[in-house]
Amino acid sequence: MKDIYIVKRILNDESISDNAFVVWSALQPLCNNDDLLLSINYIGYLIYGRKPKRKEYDNIQAGFKELIDSGVIQITEQLSQTEYVCNLSALYLKPNTEYFCVIYYDELHKIMNLDVKTDKFKLFRYFVCIVSCFNFSKNIDEIYRGKICGVSVDSICSLIPKTTALRYNDILEENQIIFIFRFDDFLLSDYWGINKIPNAYSRYEHKDLCITFAATYQSTYGYNAYTTRKVKEKEAANYSRSMAQKYNHFQKGKRYDDETICEIYEWAIQYNAESKRKYDESLAHGYKPEEPKYKDVTIFDRYIKEGA
Repeated sequence: MKDIYIVKRILNDESISDNAFVVWSALQPLCNNDDLLLSINYIGYLIYGRKPKRKEYDNIQAGFKELIDSGVIQITEQLSQTEYVCNLSALYLKPNTEYFCVIYYDELHKIMNLDVKTDKFKLFRYFVCIVSCFNFSKNIDEIYRGKICGVSVDSICSLIPKTTALRYNDILEENQIIFIFRFDDFLLSDYWGINKIPNAYSRYEHKDLCITFAATYQSTYGYNAYTTRKVKEKEAANYSRSMAQKYNHFQKGKRYDDETICEIYEWAIQYNAESKRKYDESLAHGYKPEEPKYKDVTIFDRYIKEGA
């Protein structure tokens, strides 16, 4: 079956009930049909992948009537109490005119058939809210684009309380519909101060991608990771300065024990390799840097090759 294109304007419209939203979603891929024969049972089949039960039937009928009353669905002719010839052109999405997200019938069916004691019409709408937050910005790597979002629960959906959203998260996670990476680090901002990093969300099928994205983000922007990295960088800088001083003293004739001489030698090798790497990188970018002054490692020959 075709993908379901859901306009964000419709998704966030509080005047549209959850029943009407689900019916709208199920019928959207059929919008190119000017005269479409619909029945409540058929709409139920689109929503559930099966014949709807009595309570489900009533909810669908209520949502369908709401869309008719609002003019979204136009009845061309009523053939019986449950059969209608309809015009669904109002559900058509003109490309590049509005923000939208894509949902699949398999996802609609799975959510609407969950064995949970909750309003599944509302649950599906919340799931669509999560998908609508997926980041398509060119500021993130293409591999993550449209598959991941990092947002707070409060900003996902304004239609339900936060406690309900958290409960819905648990249901969608437990049933492997979405995956949530919960950060254990913080962001530091001059304006906001220290705040917990918002959760990262993805479809469950993109779980590994979400973990990779979140781990990279946390190690790059996380306050604790930043602090740890700065400590390590400072320790590395202090170590390098210490080795440079010992190298200079050794070059001038100072004697060290065998272990220290090997340590200075290994540092000098790494120093030269890193200097060469930076030099080659600058050349590759079209710069004309000065040739690095490499450490003379021949001074270690009699110690490293022959032993101290």
